[in-house]
Amino acid sequence: MSHTITHAPPRPADPGARGASLLPLFRRLTALSPASIAWKNADPALDGVGDVDWVARSETWESIVGEVRAWAARVGLGPVVVCRHFPDGMFIIALDEDREFFQLDVRSRATYRGGTVFRAHDLEPMAEMDPRGFRKLRPGAEGVLKLVLKGVDRVGRPRARNLAKECVLELMREDAAGVRQAAALFGPARDALVSAAESYLAGRWNRPAVMAVEMACRLRALGSPGVALTRARFRVGSMRRCPVLRASIEGHRHPPADYAEWLRRVAATHQTFPVDDTTPATRAGSDRNCR
Repeated sequence: MSHTITHAPPRPADPGARGASLLPLFRRLTALSPASIAWKNADPALDGVGDVDWVARSETWESIVGEVRAWAARVGLGPVVVCRHFPDGMFIIALDEDREFFQLDVRSRATYRGGTVFRAHDLEPMAEMDPRGFRKLRPGAEGVLKLVLKGVDRVGRPRARNLAKECVLELMREDAAGVRQAAALFGPARDALVSAAESYLAGRWNRPAVMAVEMACRLRALGSPGVALTRARFRVGSMRRCPVLRASIEGHRHPPADYAEWLRRVAATHQTFPVDDTTPATRAGSDRNCR
C-alpha cells in the first residue's frame, strides 16, 4: 500500500528549543539497553547544534526508529526517513523542508583504517549517566575516540579544524582516566595512543605515536577483510549516490531547493514514514542500492 508523504502541521520550534526537546528522546533511547549510549556530541545536540551520534546493538534499532518517529510527531517534524546505506549503521532524519533537519546517527560498530575499534557493548564500561537522565560516554573516552576517528588525516597528520570543532582537547583534559580506558580499545597500540593524547594535551602533535595507532588498526583490519571491503564500497558507491547522505554531508543537514523532487527520490529508495502514519511507505527501491 502506498502512502502520501505529508508534513506535520505544527511548525517546529527554533533549533535551541528543539535541542531542549531532545531530552525525552535521549531518556527513551537510554532505556532500551545498557549498550544504548550517546557516544559523542550529546551536549551540542542539546544546545540545538549538529546531529546526534548514538551507539546501540542492532537488535534495538527498530525500537530506536519508533522512538524517533514518536518524538518527531511531538515536535512537529516529518516525514521521518531511515537510511541504512552506512555499514553497521543507520541515519534517521526527521525532515523540515525550510530549516536544518534533525539527524540521529546510529551505529553498532566503529572502525578506523578498516579495523574495528569498538562495538556497542564495548562502550558500556565507559558510559555514565548524565544528571539529565540519559546515558553517554564519559568525556575522556569521547575525546580520545574523536582524536583518532575525527582528528587524524593520512599518515598521521592532524586535522586541526576537526580537532577544534570536536572539542577534543577539552574533553580529554576533563577526564584523564577516560582517555586511558578508551585507549585500551586499540589493543597493542594503547600506549602509543595514550602518548599521542598526552602530547596533544601538552600542545604538541606526536605523529609517530599516531602513525603507530594507524598501523595497528590496519593490521587489525587484515583479520576482518570483509569489514574494510564493505566500507570501501560504501565510500565509492552509496555515499556518493544517496540523496539523504548528500543532503546531510554536502547540504549540512538542509534539504535541497527542489525539496518535493528530492523527497520523491528519497521515498523511492528509503524507508520513509509519513507524518502521523504507523506504517512505512511502500518503497520502489532498495535500502541497499540507492539510485
